[in-house]
Amino acid sequence: MKKDIKFKKDQLRYSGEMKIVYIDEIRYTKLLRGLREINMRAYKDIIFKKKEFDTTPGKHELTLTTDETFKKVYGDIKLIYSTYKDTIVIEDLEPSRILMEYHIKRKGTYKGIPYVDEKDIFKIKLIKELK
Repeated sequence: MKKDIKFKKDQLRYSGEMKIVYIDEIRYTKLLRGLREINMRAYKDIIFKKKEFDTTPGKHELTLTTDETFKKVYGDIKLIYSTYKDTIVIEDLEPSRILMEYHIKRKGTYKGIPYVDEKDIFKIKLIKELK
């Protein structure tokens, strides 16, 4: 259910006449905290509005800045949102699995790339060997 929630000043801002609402603000805040631990560049893209929103009505994805090895292991970091008349609805932040894990407990890094389990370490080793 979509509900109108006032956003905090330190979170995502938009300077126009658009208002921002969240489908699940608590989950989004957890994912944002995980993102801050994993990739500070992508976190700054969101917080300091370095990327522009597409304000045409419909569903959109905003790809955030990340390094090539992280992209190959987990995929792009994407902010998924919908735009209506005068509202931006924040739906999700992907890859949500690693972001939620890092919010719960900081796991570790292998050669500078965060991981959750042995499968991720295997992927990182494989990508580093192929370079």
